[in-house]
Amino acid sequence: MNWQPVPLLHDLGLLQLPRHLLHISISTPLSGADLETFHHHSRLGAIAIEAQHEFPQTVRRIAAEHHVTPDGQGYPSETSAGSTTEASRIVMIADRYDELLTGFGGLRPLPSHAAIRQLFQEGEFGRLDLRLVSLFIKLVCIYPVYSFVELNTKERGMITAINPTTLHQPIVELTYDEAGSPYQQPFTVDLSNKDHPAARAIERVLTSKSGESSHAASL
Repeated sequence: MNWQPVPLLHDLGLLQLPRHLLHISISTPLSGADLETFHHHSRLGAIAIEAQHEFPQTVRRIAAEHHVTPDGQGYPSETSAGSTTEASRIVMIADRYDELLTGFGGLRPLPSHAAIRQLFQEGEFGRLDLRLVSLFIKLVCIYPVYSFVELNTKERGMITAINPTTLHQPIVELTYDEAGSPYQQPFTVDLSNKDHPAARAIERVLTSKSGESSHAASL
């Protein structure tokens, strides 16, 4: 990533929207005319930054492009997905992560590990830059080795390794069954193995690497 640190004013355009949108957009889904108006904020922010004549073009482009998805489904529609800067795609991932954590637009707020999983899936579907999403997941290290987790099967175990290509699907040594009884012979499962008969997935993190309890809600 060969770009210099710059002031990230990507949502400056929100200040120019009608006041009622700023109050309802976090907890209430938008539709119709309100949604169309909200989509103008990236263009408005870019115009405001351009008018200042003191910010690098990178800052203006981030404001203009941070909702332009790689699959071309974002906004503004006149901006080509193939022409966006890497800086814009990085900010888009961070912005989306924040939306998932806070429940932006009426979504149910997600715990951090579930938000990471959602980011990865959106990367696979072309809504985000998958390469940059993978780098982001490595940086936040959402599933540290030695974390104690509970699966959707109610089995529990410890993360023993991270899959480099599927960071949200680590390798887990299962030590407790669905009833909470210890397995006589703990065994290892690779959650990325799609051929496994049981579709196991992490439902919540019980303790982190540091030993602190996690209060993440179940998915």
